[in-house]
Amino acid sequence: MIFTKNEKYTSEFIENVYIADAVGLSSDMKKYFEEEMFLNVYLRHIDLVNEVCALAKMEIS
Repeated sequence: MIFTKNEKYTSEFIENVYIADAVGLSSDMKKYFEEEMFLNVYLRHIDLVNEVCALAKMEIS
């Protein structure tokens, strides 16, 4: 867990990391977060072009 401290925001421990992977990250990065920083890692593979197009369509309508 990581503790964040900033006077502008409520301080809290970070336990979860959500990663939107558009480039095919290696499992080493996920392993590092889990084993060295004791974080829960949720990795979602996305197609960035399709996601941006979907967001643009939502803004238009």
